[in-house]
This record gives sequence, C-alpha cells and structure tokens, in this order.
Amino acid sequence: MNIFHCLINWIRLRNYKSLKINNAIFIYDPNFDPGIREYYLYISRLLINALQGSNAKCIINFGLRKLKLIRQNIPIISIDFQIEHTLVKPGGRGGEHAPVGKIGIRGDPDSQYLCRIANYHMLNGQDIVIEYSRINLVNIRLSGIYKEYLNKSFLVAPTLYHLKSYSQNDQRQYDTITLFQNPEEPRRKKFTLTLTARNVRFENLNNIFDHLDSVYLKTKILINIRQTDFHDTLEELRILPALRCGVIVISEDSPLKECCMYSEFILWETLENLPDLILDVQRNYQAYHKKIFGHPKFYTRMNRLSTANQLMAIRIRKKIESLVQG
Repeated sequence: MNIFHCLINWIRLRNYKSLKINNAIFIYDPNFDPGIREYYLYISRLLINALQGSNAKCIINFGLRKLKLIRQNIPIISIDFQIEHTLVKPGGRGGEHAPVGKIGIRGDPDSQYLCRIANYHMLNGQDIVIEYSRINLVNIRLSGIYKEYLNKSFLVAPTLYHLKSYSQNDQRQYDTITLFQNPEEPRRKKFTLTLTARNVRFENLNNIFDHLDSVYLKTKILINIRQTDFHDTLEELRILPALRCGVIVISEDSPLKECCMYSEFILWETLENLPDLILDVQRNYQAYHKKIFGHPKFYTRMNRLSTANQLMAIRIRKKIESLVQG
C-alpha cells in the first residue's frame, strides 16, 4: 500500500476530511472541539480558498498534531492556532513559567503583565500559527522575547458571520444575555448576583456552540466580563461575531483595547460600574443601537476586517509555498 492510501485510511479512521487542491492535500477535522469549531472551520474556508491559487505540492495539516508522525515523501506543513490569553497578571493560572512582558498593569505602576503563550513549545514547533487577537500579538511583539514565534504568526480576526443592515426596530427575542459556559465560576457568579440584586434583566445561555449567529440575531445586548481577575486579553472570539450580528456589546474595560480595530463600537466600563451602564442601555436601547450601528464607519470597518483576513490567507499561502520550496 503506497503512502497516499495509508494517508487516506488514516484520515477515514479519525473522521477527518481531506481536500485535494491542485497539488496539495488539505486535511482538517469537521468535528473539531465544539467551543472553537466555528472559528476553526472559518479559518479552514479561508485557507482552502487561498490555496486555489497555489501549485505547491504538500500535505497541509490544520490542527491535527498527530499527522506529523506519518511517514511520507512530500512535505507536511503543520498549521495550528493560539486562542488563549497572553495578557496574564502574575499569579494567574497557566502563567507559572511565563516571562514578564512590557505592558504595565493599570493601577499598579510597578508591575507588568506576563507574556504567556499557552502550549508554547508545541505551537513553536508548528510551521504556521494563527492568532485571533491583535492585542495578543502586540503583547508578544513588545515583549521582545518570541521572535521566532512571531515570524510564523498570522492574525485572523473572528469575522465569522456575514454582515446585514441592522435596525434598532429589529424584533429580537433576548433582551440581555451572558454566555458564561460555567456560570458558577466565582468571579462571574459574584457579578451575576450583583446584577440580580440591582434588578438588571439578563439571561445566561450556555452549551451553544454551532450556529451561534442564530442566537446573536435574536439578541439585543451581550454582556462581556472576564473569567478571572488575572487573564485580561479581550474576548474577541465572543465580541466580534456578536457585533457583526447587530448585538450591542457591553464589556468590562480591557488593556490595549485601542489596538482593537473596532473598539469604538463597544461600550466599555469598569466591572463595578457595568450594572449602571447595562441599565442605561436597556432603557435607551434604540438610541445606543443607532449610535453604534448607524455609525458611518461601522460597516466599512467590519468589511475591512473581512478583507484583511482574505489577504492574510494569501500571505499564509505564500508562506506555505516558501516552506515547500525550502
């Protein structure tokens, strides 16, 4: 049995999918981890489209780390992605061995955030790493530590859903939601108890992974707060898809938010003052909606993000070609 048939059998046994794109074979997992599956499949579509313009002869392994163990006579290009917080305060979970970065911690002028890359050694062993957050990349770049890693890192923002023209008069089933997978986590539990004590209307939805846009399109307001007091990268995997579905996003303030290309369309406040802002937005929903989604730059900015992702996919294709050529 030749190597190609061995590869196909290996793929079938694991329920992976393979696509032949000119001289390349692109392998991915349509049943990827549900929590990040939509982002994973979105990246897969971008890469598949970009590879139509390439004749590179290789196997492209997207997120399937064991594939590198297969013996083969053509190059295997391994692509993975980084979806964790890099802005972590000292003492934060997973930051035990992370180096100190250059970003100061607000309110603590003598301290800096760590520059934490979860699973660093695994990721640095990949040929290409995709990052969801410009803020993470700024933190990594300013640290001056991970130059090799940065050279293989590419930003793909989670512009998962198509834009439509949104009106403040759209009929939406959910008034205000949170998306806490574990609502009993202490920090978020304390926050929701505060909302209840203040008579702030909200509903927590969890265990929804696929087609989350079907929820966002029925939602007026999304509340975003961080899971812990230590992990401070903005949760763009949640926020950006919601914005693209016409949801008003009210978020706990975030370091380096000015690096986010759509920060002006998010309503920011400290954790302590969030209940007041939520109440005000609920009372004046139409005015806030018009201010955000009626802003002349909103759709332009969102379309620019989608275009940037398409261009980034072409850059990734060129990186693959250079790796194949050696």
